[in-house]
Amino acid sequence: MSGLTVKITGAKEVERALEQFTPATGRAVLRRALKKAAKPIQQTAKQYAPYDQGDLERSIKIKVAPGKKVGGAEYSKVLRDGGTKDEAVAAMRTVRRNSKKTAPIAEVRVVAIGALVEFGTDERFLKNGKSVGAMPPDPFMRPAFDAKAAVAAAIIRREITEEIERTASRLAAKAARTR
Repeated sequence: MSGLTVKITGAKEVERALEQFTPATGRAVLRRALKKAAKPIQQTAKQYAPYDQGDLERSIKIKVAPGKKVGGAEYSKVLRDGGTKDEAVAAMRTVRRNSKKTAPIAEVRVVAIGALVEFGTDERFLKNGKSVGAMPPDPFMRPAFDAKAAVAAAIIRREITEEIERTASRLAAKAARTR
């Protein structure tokens, strides 16, 4: 498998720009941009997927993963130490209110049901011991990523900038209407 090298420039500037929004709004901005960037990878993976009955191709989806939450460790610690759920929630909320970790986290994944197809299998056996053979790898996700990573990076760069500008304009217009 080939190595992956990623160089990110401008992350601090993006983080500062996102600080003008609530964490939830910042996450939404990032998710919208990342979903658009994932589209070329998804489309290419569908082209590369081996076609049997189309199930694998149809399973290739873009999924938004929940962002990591600040305060989860404190919540768990209170419960481990014998505290109540209400005490754990209070501890988590306190950390969130006082936290400097306001940078939104967003994660978008291109997923498929085809891990066995992508990576292959060793020889497999039924319960009665009869061999059903091995399946050689037929990669489609990694080649799609490799083929479209540069395109996705360019889309992320463009879309984050545009999403921040659109969101800031929308919020400014909303604030002007409520004055």
